[in-house]
Amino acid sequence: MRGATLATYDDELATTWQAYRSDHEDLRFTGEFRRELDNITFPGERAAAEEAVETYAVYQRDDRKIRALVAQGKEREAVAFGISWQPGMSNAHFGAWLAALDKVTDINRQHFTASVQAGRSAVGRLLPWALGALLAAVALTVFGLRPRYAEFR
Repeated sequence: MRGATLATYDDELATTWQAYRSDHEDLRFTGEFRRELDNITFPGERAAAEEAVETYAVYQRDDRKIRALVAQGKEREAVAFGISWQPGMSNAHFGAWLAALDKVTDINRQHFTASVQAGRSAVGRLLPWALGALLAAVALTVFGLRPRYAEFR
């Protein structure tokens, strides 16, 4: 988000994300997540991508919480919050974000794998015919040129 600072990032993200949720054509929400959201292809992909954005926003807000705790002189609390995997803590939010990203990539991976298998299946059926046609062309070429070769003996 252009012009966003550390102090304004969370509000800017919330504003642009809400604008996108209200109208998928709204261009204020940008970045790599937007690129994914503009490339929705498969069933379930949009919901998974939107969940990834929402879990990312939660994890990003954790950064501000850690900074605020440090600014208040609560370094131990900041460290505990930052490294804990307990629900509601920063690492738990990070794990939720990674899980949400995995959902998006898994949807794309499953469709990619299915497409590759379908392509290999199609090639597997056509390959013997293509090889046979190639060998026939070679044989007919040799057979057709045989009289010409005989002229040069």
